[in-house]
Amino acid sequence: MHSSGSIIKTYCEKVRHYLDDPDLDAKYDDNYLVRFFLSSAMNDVMSRVSMMSDTQILATFNLTVASGTQYYRLPPTVRQVLRVGVIDPNTGAYLEDFQPRNEFNVYGRGWALEGNLISFNPYPAEAKTYQILYIPSGDVAAHYENASHGVLNANGTFTVHNSGSIIGSYEKRDNAYVGCYIRIFGTDITDECIVSAYDAATRVCTLRSAPANVAGSYSYEVVPFLLEPMIDAVAISAAMRAGVGRKINNTQMQALMLAYRQAIKTAHDMLGNTNSRVGKRFNGGTADNKNLFVF
Repeated sequence: MHSSGSIIKTYCEKVRHYLDDPDLDAKYDDNYLVRFFLSSAMNDVMSRVSMMSDTQILATFNLTVASGTQYYRLPPTVRQVLRVGVIDPNTGAYLEDFQPRNEFNVYGRGWALEGNLISFNPYPAEAKTYQILYIPSGDVAAHYENASHGVLNANGTFTVHNSGSIIGSYEKRDNAYVGCYIRIFGTDITDECIVSAYDAATRVCTLRSAPANVAGSYSYEVVPFLLEPMIDAVAISAAMRAGVGRKINNTQMQALMLAYRQAIKTAHDMLGNTNSRVGKRFNGGTADNKNLFVF
């Protein structure tokens, strides 16, 4: 990890380490590595880890619908919707579980995705709030700011910065940061808060949980959920993309591909039992699943 504790700075150092190319250091600064390679690399890794793992990386978004209105815009990072339902605000239990159906179903298709919109058929009969459970794509403009220009507001929201002092770029799409981490670098605490809503016009992020730091100005970064091996895999994926432009030799590319597969495998292993109720069992006869008798 970079001395600053930043995932984005760590990513930049890892890309340079894996390529070990003096020309890369001279021509590609950190801002270039983040803006041109990070998003595509995160899409690659998030897809391989989440779509093929026993435990998927999930995010939720609360969508308020109106009576008689069919279409609603979703966060731009939605890759696959798993569930649409109404949650009891007092108990957290599902009151409604809205199932998708075939488009020729006589009762309507329930809900379906059409581009960046979710379509309801039949139309909602009344105003209500649905919880959308989905797998995020990782297609987000992550950025890092080290000049204490991010503002943790007194009401617990966070305002991201939009000047040239950031590494990367800030999002101009509403709710693009939903499910991402705002990592706030306090004096003694690096706080990680999940974003539940994002207003691109005001750059204000609504946080799902109360931040540990007090209101004020902070250095910060915005990144998707990434385990350590996923950070490694993102950096290697970006290094391979940058390496194509640098025309690295076949031996180097094969070494990067092997390191990438190892990082992805480790990420799969770490996610495998995240939400399991019981541990893995032994199929063979061992001391763990047989009675012991002492004579």
